[in-house]
Amino acid sequence: MLYLVLCWIPFVNLGVLIWFGIKGNEWAWQNKYFEGVRQFHEYQKKWVIAGLILLIIGLIFSVFYFIAIFGLLMSGAGMPQGSMY
Repeated sequence: MLYLVLCWIPFVNLGVLIWFGIKGNEWAWQNKYFEGVRQFHEYQKKWVIAGLILLIIGLIFSVFYFIAIFGLLMSGAGMPQGSMY
């Protein structure tokens, strides 16, 4: 439970994410019953694919967001007329 709190502290969260990356497979193996190593690897592969899909979706949304913000800033939208900025 402490890990969930530490994830929200700037710079500490990077260490927590690295720790999760190092220990994650070990924790998954210990806390779930698998018939064998092969089943465990198949299970982990599904999570890797899901993570990559979410990463790609997040990157796409980020790119669109920054393009939209940059476009608004360059067009001067939202700036009062006669503004010095």
